[in-house]
Order: sequence, then structure tokens, then C-alpha cells
Amino acid sequence: MKKFIVFILLICVLLYFTNPSKTEYTRWQSKQLQENKEGFIPEKLVSWMDQDVIDYRTTEVDYKLFSFYETKFSELGLEPIKAIGLFTIFLSIPSSMNIYRLGEVLFSIGSFVAIILILFIVLRIVRFIFKIGNKKEGEMEL
Repeated sequence: MKKFIVFILLICVLLYFTNPSKTEYTRWQSKQLQENKEGFIPEKLVSWMDQDVIDYRTTEVDYKLFSFYETKFSELGLEPIKAIGLFTIFLSIPSSMNIYRLGEVLFSIGSFVAIILILFIVLRIVRFIFKIGNKKEGEMEL
């Protein structure tokens, strides 16, 4: 059980320190749009979509361990571009997915797991303190 807790804590620390920034997202998204792999944006529009335009049109929801990004081009009649950033990489997610609700669910699950881990650690510490206290009292009686 101790190894599992240490493993989970290490993953959380790793996620925290590798959570990509909005600047990294705009760089990545700019490159994705320039490559226009999916072909959903007309070529004449791709040329003016630099990092500043993407940064202006992007909202970030930062959960510290991971982040959600949504870039909107609604006035062009295009679906929003959504992605999740974790471990310094970005993964595109379907535009129909509500990233705010998904983020709340994932954050709630993470918070629940963290509370359980903290309670477990506190219980172990209390148990350890009482073991030490009982041994000292027993030694005094001799």
C-alpha cells in the first residue's frame, strides 16, 4: 500500500510540474493549424492565424495537474478547437465534449482520492504515535 501511495504522489507531482502553459498551447496549436492536417480550415484563413490570434481566441482552464484549452473561431462558422494538456503534451478532444464539465469531474475525482490518501496517512501517523506511547508506558512499569 505504501508503494501505491508513493506512486500516486509521484504521478501528481510529475503532472504538476509538466502541466503545459497557454503559451506552449498557442505554439502547438499554431503549428497544428499551419500543417492543417485535418483540412477543416480554408487555406486562406490559415495564413493569418498566428500565435497572437490563437492566444486571443483561446480560453484556458487550469487544474494545476492538467489544463483544458478551447480556441473559438465562431465568427468564421467553425467549430471550437479543444485540447487537454498534460505531461507537456496536448491531445485534441472532440468539439462536442463539454470540457468544463469533464474538468470538474476529473478534479472532483482527484480531490476525493487526495482526501482519502491524506486520511490514510493521518491514521497511520496516529497509529504510530499510539504504538510509541504504549511502548514507553510499558517500559516505565518495569
